[in-house]
This record gives sequence, structure tokens and C-alpha cells, in this order.
Amino acid sequence: MSSKTRTLQLQLFRALVGQTCLPMFMMYMPIGFMFSCPYFDLQLGAVTNYQTVMAQLYPGIDPFLLLFLIDSYRKTILSAICPKFIYRKQLQTSVSQVEMSTNWNKSRVTPSLSSSVFISSN
Repeated sequence: MSSKTRTLQLQLFRALVGQTCLPMFMMYMPIGFMFSCPYFDLQLGAVTNYQTVMAQLYPGIDPFLLLFLIDSYRKTILSAICPKFIYRKQLQTSVSQVEMSTNWNKSRVTPSLSSSVFISSN
């Protein structure tokens, strides 16, 4: 696999894990706690509104999880919000790539006495 494909697969895996964990913490655990409280004779009162609010917020929060876990979506959103931040990051990356390519061209490879070994001189 290429490195680009590998990073995309890793991002999608993280998004899948996030989409699995988010409803657990926002819906299932609060509702399970609320339903188990009568077994222990706990009176929750107004705290039970928490599970209702979280269950209602989950569908709105779920897409934001994907938007920030996948690089291309995140970069698009950040470039719309603060374009100077993204431009500066891309400029630093391109400058470092140019430096690497110029350093590569400066090194010369010369053959040694044996034909199978090469010596690099700077």
C-alpha cells in the first residue's frame, strides 16, 4: 500500500472508532445509568434531564467528529476559518521539501575500487 492510502485508512479507522465511542458516552451509558438507579434506590431528580439533552445533541455532534478526524475535511474547514494558518503550514512544508531536494543534488556518488560498492562524498 502507498503511504497516502495507509494514512487514509488509518483516518477512516479512527473515525469509525470515534463513531462507535461517541454514542456510548452520549446516549447508552447515561440512559443505562438512569435505568439502573432505581435498583440502588437513588433519586436523580433533575439530573435525568442530562440524558435527554445528550441523546438529542448526539445527531448534531456526530458529523463534526468526522469533519475533524479526516485530514482533507479538517484542512478545508480550517482554510475557510483561518486561511493564513493553512497557508503558513503549506509554505513550511514546501520549503522543507525544496531544502531536501537541493541537499540531495549536492551529494555525489563515486565508484570505489570494487564495482559493487559506492562511496558518497559531500
